[in-house]
Amino acid sequence: MGPPSSLRIAIQQSIRQIQRLDDSQIKTLSPAARYLIAPGLSFVAGLTAASNSVRGWLARNGLRGPIPLPVPVIGIGSLTSVGTGKTPFVEFLARHYGRAHATPSLILQAGPGAADEIKFLAEVVCVNCLEPLGNGRLRPRGTLREPARAALRRADAVVLHHADLAGEEEVGRVEGTLAALAPRHTLFMRTRMAPLSLRSLIPPAASLDMSEAGGLGGHVSLARLHGAHVVCLVGVGLPASVEAHVRGLGAAAVEGAGDHPDHHEFELEEVQAAIARVRELQGTPGVRHACLIMTEKDYARQRDLFEAIFSQHAAAPDVTSGPLEEGAPRWGAYLLQSGLEVVQHDRRFSGTKAVFNAVLRLANDNFRQ
Repeated sequence: MGPPSSLRIAIQQSIRQIQRLDDSQIKTLSPAARYLIAPGLSFVAGLTAASNSVRGWLARNGLRGPIPLPVPVIGIGSLTSVGTGKTPFVEFLARHYGRAHATPSLILQAGPGAADEIKFLAEVVCVNCLEPLGNGRLRPRGTLREPARAALRRADAVVLHHADLAGEEEVGRVEGTLAALAPRHTLFMRTRMAPLSLRSLIPPAASLDMSEAGGLGGHVSLARLHGAHVVCLVGVGLPASVEAHVRGLGAAAVEGAGDHPDHHEFELEEVQAAIARVRELQGTPGVRHACLIMTEKDYARQRDLFEAIFSQHAAAPDVTSGPLEEGAPRWGAYLLQSGLEVVQHDRRFSGTKAVFNAVLRLANDNFRQ
């Protein structure tokens, strides 16, 4: 039997806070965090480092070789565990290769030590520009999956994610730091998550047959968020990135509905509390429209729960699942649909396709050898 829910949440929040601080900043935390949690995390991180070293030594001495697979394998890894855009990049790359090439290939999301298990013929490292090296410590004391130098010296390509949020000067600094650790041939590209559209989480009142539209309402223009008061209910690696995109779409005010870790499994009470906050905002004088925002990643993880909750509000008089009528004080709940975009490719190539083709060509050439 685990610890009570409130204690577990407090410990999780303390761990996430510690993972973003260096040793000098730890002094500002509570005694429990300083003397119990942080040392425990450091101890486990030391075990992780030792395990990585042993695996590397075995591989270098031929005692544990990687397993070759019957197709070219491109490994997609990440420097840290938070907000690197690895999953959307894998989807983006798979779609590109599926459209442009008939050559069978395999793209794998790789964790630390995976290169010792499977023979990758090209390796891509995804980096969060907002927190490129985290606090410089290995998990769980920090967010680094393995030492940056070890990861980057194998890299054939580095993807700098959230380039739009970090700003040109910071991205340039990050690229320079990482390029100094990577081989000269390593390709660099910059990406961002671009908001594409909204879709109502609340099905139309006229039809509650959720089999017709997957339990969702209609598509809504991103302009719906202009001037709105938004509550973000998200459990992603970098919630601040979602909030920044919503602000960029013209929201008058943005707030988070709690501090949740990546891959968080929402409880019924957490969702209901977020909805209650939105309805409270909608009743505030001067608020034209208040709404709740979720990401596709969160919705897909617990689709049944969210369908059951939001379908209950379909016939409520104070909610909208369609056009926002002038003067009607109605709240909404929307799925933010986004897509990965490459905003800058390696200048040694003519375009993004040429960069991706170079990665695939490298994998194919190594496969033939």
